[in-house]
Amino acid sequence: MNTSAAIAPARPAVARISPLGSPAGMPGDSETWRGVPAEPALQASDLGRFRRARDCRILRRRLDTSGYRQVTCGHRTILSHRLVAEAVHGPAPTGRPEVDHFDGVKTADAPSKLEWVSHC
Repeated sequence: MNTSAAIAPARPAVARISPLGSPAGMPGDSETWRGVPAEPALQASDLGRFRRARDCRILRRRLDTSGYRQVTCGHRTILSHRLVAEAVHGPAPTGRPEVDHFDGVKTADAPSKLEWVSHC
């Protein structure tokens, strides 16, 4: 009997699932999730959605009075475009502390539509 068991490879840091929650099957129908450095309890997707890291529950987003989407984590309410930008593009570079929706749509939280900018 072989007592040495094969060690399973570590899980990747980025998980891919389809929008319906089943394992990704084909390119284009999956979602990539990344940890949010500012909020370790959350993960952000490349579609701009959020889920809790511990149980993968998708979180509901609401609109604030200015028309931006926000997500609640514990007792804190945070603008979702900021969390997506931090998760995908990294922390805000020096001199560019704000996130811009360069297509002008405040509810478009996909990383491909966000960039770090200065206010001036």
